[in-house]
Amino acid sequence: MRILHTVHAYPPDTGGSEAVVRRLSEGLTERGHEVEVATSAHRDRGDTVEGVPVHGFEASPRGALAYRRWVMDGLADDRWDVVMTYHSKVFTHLALFPFPDELAQRWVYCPTEFTDVTSGT
Repeated sequence: MRILHTVHAYPPDTGGSEAVVRRLSEGLTERGHEVEVATSAHRDRGDTVEGVPVHGFEASPRGALAYRRWVMDGLADDRWDVVMTYHSKVFTHLALFPFPDELAQRWVYCPTEFTDVTSGT
């Protein structure tokens, strides 16, 4: 299966979402799946982390537009079977709104930030 994981940050950044996505990405890659990660740019990270291709985008309005264009081009080229998004309050999730039909058919959201949705915070 060809999988794109999108997350606000990825190692060497640390945090819960970063750890979850790294373990999933590496584990799926070890099992023969083609996994890519789209995330915020980090000057100390290369193009791959433990065999997983990582695409970093500037966390800014310009970076969000470049990220959205990159994802839409990948969907148009049928690059991924599924797009999994983690942590919804950042550009890797919000830049994809409104969701085009091409994404809606392959998109899975994993709510890793555990925000209290009843309080609006």
